[in-house]
Amino acid sequence: MRLKIVLSIMWLFLLPSASAEVVVVTDSQAFIGQLNGTQGNGTISDVYSLLYQHIGIPPKLQFMPLKRQNRTLDQNDYGLCTLYRFKNEERAKKYAFSNMVYFLVHYNLYQQSDMQPLADELLDERGHVKSLALLMDAHPASKLLHIPAFSYGNALDRQLANLPDSTKFGFTGAVPHNRVSNLFFAKRADFALIFPSEVAEYVSINPDVSYRRYRVAQVNYATKGYMMCNKHPDSYAYIERVNKALVELYKDPMYLKAHTDPYSESELASIKEEFENIHRISALEQ
Repeated sequence: MRLKIVLSIMWLFLLPSASAEVVVVTDSQAFIGQLNGTQGNGTISDVYSLLYQHIGIPPKLQFMPLKRQNRTLDQNDYGLCTLYRFKNEERAKKYAFSNMVYFLVHYNLYQQSDMQPLADELLDERGHVKSLALLMDAHPASKLLHIPAFSYGNALDRQLANLPDSTKFGFTGAVPHNRVSNLFFAKRADFALIFPSEVAEYVSINPDVSYRRYRVAQVNYATKGYMMCNKHPDSYAYIERVNKALVELYKDPMYLKAHTDPYSESELASIKEEFENIHRISALEQ
């Protein structure tokens, strides 16, 4: 009888607690401050501010550097989620994902303006860079700035992996907000992969900077951001709450506004078209 009681107690401890709180992590202290101030600053924090108006800011929202996040996500002792990740093939096998939380115009290639414009043979008929390999073959003394801990999506991840290390400047320190654009405009590299929304925010503060911007061929115009979690029962429960809130959020005009605010008038039509396409696909995923 005593053994049965002990086993029953142990079983209760193994069951996921209905009141257990998932640890939610971000690599940006500024992001935490923006959420607690109920006012975002940029598409991602604006969208999460709207989301947490529906479900509340996580009680266990913590700062955690990206490298440590990547290590900690591999444990399954407790629920853990990180807020803004891409879903690539490798991650989809290892982790649990929410529905789309936000989308951004995909990483573009930025070039220092004091260089010669890219040669025609490096560009396709639409003016997009044919491949990063061709680009760096043509500029063997140049460096391409990237963050090794990031995923740039399946297409760019594969291209980056195939570049010689000698052509890449991989920043491996802490990655605070706008770090990539800060490094690029400090001329630490000739080329960089950066979100256009990040550059737009940088330029709003530093209007005198100049650059060239190219899209990369065979890379989608926009990409979706997700909440990525470990495969713990509490994480799945949290994702379910998030997904229910997102269904309502997709209908909110402020959700679209959060996506269009960083961009110029010339891009608004493309952004809205992409929003409608993604919204339609996401509705089918419900």
